[in-house]
Amino acid sequence: MGLGPLELKTFVVPVCEDHQYTDEFTCRPRVLCMVGDGLCLAGLIFALMTFGNLLWAGRPVSVIELWPFALFGLFMILTLVAFRPNRFQAMFRIVGFDVNRDNVLFEFKNSDYREAFLRENPMNADLVNWVIRV
Repeated sequence: MGLGPLELKTFVVPVCEDHQYTDEFTCRPRVLCMVGDGLCLAGLIFALMTFGNLLWAGRPVSVIELWPFALFGLFMILTLVAFRPNRFQAMFRIVGFDVNRDNVLFEFKNSDYREAFLRENPMNADLVNWVIRV
């Protein structure tokens, strides 16, 4: 495609001590949710086959055969909770890039973070009040 190595850009995002973010507490629940989702999906496939067999044979379906559906739904809700953005990630987001991918466009929800970001990155940061979506 003719693309060379990409240039890595690093921006300093200052945070106070109350909102300092470390990822040591997010990796473990995410891994446990992914493993649990995989096991529950395998159990759900077997439950669907059992459910179809009972319907095909004309036998009644008891409540005990429906627990894998509830367990899979519970694990999906837990996965949504584990993978949601934390407070720090929710305070700003990357809106996009320019055409040449030279500039990164951020949106800050807190004006104090925006001002601190501009102070910490004086050579790399400018305020933009327009974005053209293509």
